[in-house]
Amino acid sequence: MFGTRTSAVATLVDRATRYAMVVALPDGRKADAVARALIEQMGRLPVHLRRSLTWDRGLEMAHHGAITAALSMPVFFCDPHHPWQPWQRGTNENTNRLLRQYLPKNADLGRFSQDHLNSVAPNSITAPGGCSAGSPRPKRSVGSRRRRCLRLRSRSDSGLRSWPHDRRRASAAGRRPRPRWCANQVPEHIRSEIRVECDVAARHLTICECRPPWREDVGPDWTRFPIARLHYTSTTGLWTLYWRDQNLKYHRYQALDPSPRIQDLLDYLDSRADPIFLG
Repeated sequence: MFGTRTSAVATLVDRATRYAMVVALPDGRKADAVARALIEQMGRLPVHLRRSLTWDRGLEMAHHGAITAALSMPVFFCDPHHPWQPWQRGTNENTNRLLRQYLPKNADLGRFSQDHLNSVAPNSITAPGGCSAGSPRPKRSVGSRRRRCLRLRSRSDSGLRSWPHDRRRASAAGRRPRPRWCANQVPEHIRSEIRVECDVAARHLTICECRPPWREDVGPDWTRFPIARLHYTSTTGLWTLYWRDQNLKYHRYQALDPSPRIQDLLDYLDSRADPIFLG
């Protein structure tokens, strides 16, 4: 993450546990300074949290060979297409967005100590609304609209379903989703580590990937990351698939035509044809 002039910090987040680190770069963002800082900070992590590192194609990672040699950790890079395929490291992009409320672009990031950054990092682990339990609320409101969540339970028959006031119409038109779709996305033996849930609103369904708290003091709430939205248009009777960008904005997915059957959209997601829908 960049600040004013040449100031910057390095952000690291583990996709499986959502454990985040913000690394101070007091000597600037040149390749040798970045390599030293990453080696020092990542060397303190247990091995299972530093199996690999995925970076964009910035010149600050020119000394990636030194990092690999020091930590026995391979470094991967995004595909060389503008803007360097941010969806290939989407968890990190989302974390950067949440951290911006504490590390704004117009600040001199070089003046922040490592101790200060260590206190900021847990705030990027989202309880509902984008911050950890007990931390300041983000500037951006999460909205007051009430949503009914269909939670995944190992012995529950809850899954992706139509909302109550449209259930009869959706079923009659052949649009009622297959039961337990959310449950079927995750093998039973890892449901304590990840689950798939669906937020139901008046005209759309939002499919979310959920992860448990990465440590006890952030509270019991699971972290929720939207990965896809299925929107129903009543005038046409069609379901449309939307993908989410790094700013949590939704865009119509052009590769799949709208369908009168929601099952067609679910089958496409099941096929894993596009990694853009991976959380």
